[in-house]
Amino acid sequence: AAAGMRFVERSPAARRYAVESPVKALVQGESAPGSATAPADAGRTPRPQPHVVFLIHGIRDFGEWQVALGDRIWNVAEQAGIDLRDVVSVRYGYFSAFQFLLSGERDRTTRSFLDLYAQTSASHPDAICHVAAHSNGTYVAGNALLNSDFVEVHNLYLAGSVLHRDFPWDRLWLPNHRRPHQGRITGAIRSDRAAWDWPVGVLCWVIGGLNYGILQRLGDLTAWRYLGSGGVDGFRQKS
Repeated sequence: AAAGMRFVERSPAARRYAVESPVKALVQGESAPGSATAPADAGRTPRPQPHVVFLIHGIRDFGEWQVALGDRIWNVAEQAGIDLRDVVSVRYGYFSAFQFLLSGERDRTTRSFLDLYAQTSASHPDAICHVAAHSNGTYVAGNALLNSDFVEVHNLYLAGSVLHRDFPWDRLWLPNHRRPHQGRITGAIRSDRAAWDWPVGVLCWVIGGLNYGILQRLGDLTAWRYLGSGGVDGFRQKS
């Protein structure tokens, strides 16, 4: 695992379910290295670095929670004096468990995020980007980071992740970043493990436990390899 990597993981029994803590983890986390403030003219006080937060919903979900959480993020940022420029709700319609099993459908949801990320980055080129993702949204974030070199995320919050326990976070951590085709994480990761969404948890546990030989015979190894029970059993790579 990556030395010095800031990865916080909370089990359902060890945390109180609330939005305040992850919201503060997003917008009150450390600023990106070397970019706490934007450049200013000589003799003027440096401007606070702008921030943007992306909210990505998951399986069996229309994303209604994004409105309430977005309002909470705006409030926390205002109280903390953070220059929050936008809270972007990434939506791709109702996403069933059956669609989740199809690599083409999962890739479609990833493209929805990448399109909005590119548009938002063009509008706010100096902004630090953070991501809060739930369920399939965690796959979207992980897949985008693994395969898109223009994606850079500072703080990443995962709720009920569908990613594999051995997801390669160390490849994305800035000090270890070596692969030119991949994005990077410059801040911290927090993962809250799920307690109530057991159908998705069971589905991910089964997928993560499948023998790779079976997946090879199905011809879909690369599409399935990073799915699993990290959001239920915890990630192994976190320190």
